[in-house]
Amino acid sequence: RLESAGTFQRNSLYLNQLHIDHGRLLSAVLNRRQMGSNPIIVGSRPPLNDSLWDRIESQGYDIVVFDQNIENKENKVDMELGASAMDVIWTRDPGIFVLVSGDGDYFPVVKRALNHNWKVETWFWQSGVSGDLTECSSSFYPLDNYYKYFTYAYGQDPVGKNHILEITDGETVGNWKGEEFNAK
Repeated sequence: RLESAGTFQRNSLYLNQLHIDHGRLLSAVLNRRQMGSNPIIVGSRPPLNDSLWDRIESQGYDIVVFDQNIENKENKVDMELGASAMDVIWTRDPGIFVLVSGDGDYFPVVKRALNHNWKVETWFWQSGVSGDLTECSSSFYPLDNYYKYFTYAYGQDPVGKNHILEITDGETVGNWKGEEFNAK
């Protein structure tokens, strides 16, 4: 089960097997809403099997992608996101500014957006979000409530006892365990 893969057991051996499909995360955040003209998405290059690229290209997003640095960490993403956000806040009519981050360093951007009559939605994990962001944002949406829509886990069970395949889309689509799973 995904709950055993890391989000609820942070010290679990399975934590490195939990993956985020960024395209499905975007779908969860949009919740069937249309984005404004030329929305911007900034981030590190995701894995090739991530559905993000097809989805955002088809919706006309301005895409800014950076490769991770030699230590496999984000490189230039935060500054680009802040600069792009300020461009939008100052040059476009107010609407909803959606931030998928818990980093308190975005507090000045959020405050400026609010001062320019933007509504600000912050989406992030409850346990990792800065209190400054939750307090000043118009709305805070904990990803903990939506994770089944955009996460998946796979890999070997280190003790060799669990053989489970569960496919969900918020609701369970299929669930196979033990010998039943091995027979498929």
